[in-house]
Amino acid sequence: MKNHNEKAKFQYKLFAGVYDLMDLLFVTRKGNPRLGLARHIPNEELSILDVCFGTGNSALAIARKNDKNKITGIDLSLEMLAVARRKIKKKRIDNITLHCMDATHLDLQQRFDIVTTSLSLHEMPPAVMEAAIGEMSRVLKPGGSLYIIEWNRPSHKLGAAMFNFFPYRFEPRGFGDFLKIDWGAQLKKSGISVDAIEAYTFTKLIIAHKTMDEQTNA
Repeated sequence: MKNHNEKAKFQYKLFAGVYDLMDLLFVTRKGNPRLGLARHIPNEELSILDVCFGTGNSALAIARKNDKNKITGIDLSLEMLAVARRKIKKKRIDNITLHCMDATHLDLQQRFDIVTTSLSLHEMPPAVMEAAIGEMSRVLKPGGSLYIIEWNRPSHKLGAAMFNFFPYRFEPRGFGDFLKIDWGAQLKKSGISVDAIEAYTFTKLIIAHKTMDEQTNA
């Protein structure tokens, strides 16, 4: 995991300044999974943890809609967080707190009503991904909600052709296998049950919760 973290830090240091260009793929509101995620979260006094915060696009979508939510963002990259802080300040958002932290070792005392992560798990080797999901489950309150945004190959030909160029060619080795993951089985290992999966233009939103068995044992 240490080698993965060092490689990830280097990559995100290089790309932090242009990372937001990726969101140009989400050209319509209907095709934007970040807005879809925000629609699922009510404007109530909920504690939210955004894992692998990046430059904050998903959390900002939530924060702009929900001023009562309290959002904690963690990311391994100081450069990504620096970009995020500038955006938060520019948009005058005051309900997001940021920390530099490893997703596989969450140094957090509280448990959260909601945990989210966006376009992060595909970057991780399988063992690192499982460790990160395990940590998300650990800090999630019993019965709490988990939302995962990840890439999804479009079914229509034009979209599939675009997907084969980007992101497919720019993602890590093993990306093809990642796209075949059975998320129900994968998340069940960490005590998480999938409720629904919503399809967007190039992505999907996995909606899940910490299971009652975990709630009983917590």
